[in-house]
Amino acid sequence: KNPKSTKDSSNRTKYVVPMLWRQALAPGWGHYYADQKTKGSIYFVSALLAATYTLDQQNIFTSRRKDYESISNVYLFAALANNSSSNYDLLLQNQMQQSFNRSNDAKHNFNLGIQAFSSIYAISFIHSIISGTYLESHQAFYINSYPEFYNNQVGTKYTASYNWKF
Repeated sequence: KNPKSTKDSSNRTKYVVPMLWRQALAPGWGHYYADQKTKGSIYFVSALLAATYTLDQQNIFTSRRKDYESISNVYLFAALANNSSSNYDLLLQNQMQQSFNRSNDAKHNFNLGIQAFSSIYAISFIHSIISGTYLESHQAFYINSYPEFYNNQVGTKYTASYNWKF
């Protein structure tokens, strides 16, 4: 149902609640519901890209952490066996340090992806509250004048009113 299709202000479709639950399920859907298709599309595509990046970085981090753990196990077994040379120890330590750094970088990128997605989600949610509230509020200032007859005299009656519904 298109929220802008109703003409009568007493039967207006409310925006905030429908926008919020849609926005909570999928960023951008609430804006799309309120005929703000460009904003909705931007939020949806941004959230989708951030989620894809985050999942990709999670896979990379998991893989690199497993590599680090396997190199650490090799180094641990070699140290416990006491049959390794100092050159082999240095090589394993160097590989272990490089693997740890790669794993740490992947963890950092994964955390950035989570932060990006969370930021997009929060901003789109807050923006849907603001947009929905703006669309629901109905403000108007009216000045009316009409002729008035009083005691066989013609005059003009002026009325002013201000309506604000929230």
